[in-house]
Amino acid sequence: MTEMLTTYQTAITLAALLVVAVHLQSFLSAMFKIVLGKQAPGVSAAGDYTDRTFRIYRTHMNSVENLTIFIAALIFAMIAGVNASLVNWLVIIHVVARLAFWAVYYPGLGALAGGLRTIVFVIGFTASMVLAITALFAVL
Repeated sequence: MTEMLTTYQTAITLAALLVVAVHLQSFLSAMFKIVLGKQAPGVSAAGDYTDRTFRIYRTHMNSVENLTIFIAALIFAMIAGVNASLVNWLVIIHVVARLAFWAVYYPGLGALAGGLRTIVFVIGFTASMVLAITALFAVL
């Protein structure tokens, strides 16, 4: 187990940092949604892309939707023994893309679809998907 932790240390560290960041997003989302947005807790945020509170809430929910798939792919890849360098680079790409997604979505930069937000989302999604596919091929 120690060898696995050492081999995939970069990936594990970045995944843990991403989990912490999503927890911080949860707090930020709640603060904007409930305190500043005057919206009911436990209910999807009302509004649209032009509303900052809505964008912050949707960014958090998008993170929640993607985090479990990414972490599962990472765990499967490590258990399957996928090349550590490949895993570490895919995790780096995914985490950087997720952070870029937040940086683009929070201030509402770019087009709703097909713009910079979509590009960074697709980069992160692709890295996570490749991670899962490499795990699958490693066990076949």
